[in-house]
Amino acid sequence: MGRVSGQLQERIEDGVLILTMAEPSGDLLTPEIRASLTAALAAASGQAAVEAIVLAGAGAGFSAGISLEDHEVPGAPLMDALCDAVEESPKPVVAALHGAVLGAGLELALAAHGRVAQAGTRVGLPDLQLGLVPGGGATQRLPRLVGAEAALDLALTGRGADLADPKLAGLARQVGGASGEAPLAEACEMAREMARAGGWRRMRETVAGLSRPGAFQQAVAEARA
Repeated sequence: MGRVSGQLQERIEDGVLILTMAEPSGDLLTPEIRASLTAALAAASGQAAVEAIVLAGAGAGFSAGISLEDHEVPGAPLMDALCDAVEESPKPVVAALHGAVLGAGLELALAAHGRVAQAGTRVGLPDLQLGLVPGGGATQRLPRLVGAEAALDLALTGRGADLADPKLAGLARQVGGASGEAPLAEACEMAREMARAGGWRRMRETVAGLSRPGAFQQAVAEARA
């Protein structure tokens, strides 16, 4: 079964609700898509047919973020609220990443309970280049996955990075395949595994990037200096 809500495509496959963002002008998290995602997540919590959720992008990448014009549209869901809704979902949420995962797109992916990335996927937080501070909880979630050094490099430089970079190894499970397509099959399988296990780790419970507190504090001190 499937349906289209605004610029969001929804379908259920073997217990997994696949939410595909299909914004035609650049894989952006428009106010319409943010509202549709928020509504779909809320509805899924009460659907017995849905065991897990996968987020994906239909274009050249998962998401290129939010345009400056759409950043604070009155009435549109803020990224903080959307990302919190993803993390607090009573059903596991997995992000299927490919192409560019930038700004608010990375914020959304970080809020998920798991991530699968196609070979060649690039991530970045270009916010500072636009005079903005990364939002959506990215400054808290990213270092919990990859540590302070890698997180600060992304947040403070605005440069993009390939997920093949060893420093980003904890961010997503990487798979092969066509670089222009979201790894839906792998993401759905990860989501089903989480649902079958009956438990999954939310980002606030993730401590992999905090496992070396001395190195973490040193990276922060060096960046501050």
